[in-house]
Amino acid sequence: MDVYTGKWNYTAVGLMTFTKNSGSVFLTQSVDTASYVEVINMGSEVLNIGGLPVKVSGTSLTIPSASDSTTVGGITKKTVCSYEGTITTNKIIIVQSYAGTWSNPAFSGSIGGSVIYTFTR
Repeated sequence: MDVYTGKWNYTAVGLMTFTKNSGSVFLTQSVDTASYVEVINMGSEVLNIGGLPVKVSGTSLTIPSASDSTTVGGITKKTVCSYEGTITTNKIIIVQSYAGTWSNPAFSGSIGGSVIYTFTR
């Protein structure tokens, strides 16, 4: 597991779409960023990638899904985030997928989208 530890650069590219219950697109939020993260060996085939616990099985990654419920600016958002990924000694790819609902006093609808994280040394 130590072969993966250290500083990794990453890019994150994706899109989240907020759709009204009528089916029309209410809002899109794009993601396009680059930075770096520390990968730490947590033992027992588990890595910590920027605070995210990741189980490594060969070249496959298993990451627990997470749910979130927040209200900001009068909009309540409830989402479930799931992950899948692969790893080699020089590249990590994690796909983060979102699904959920949103509402405010006037409208409500669904949330969907994904972000692809590509980590390289």
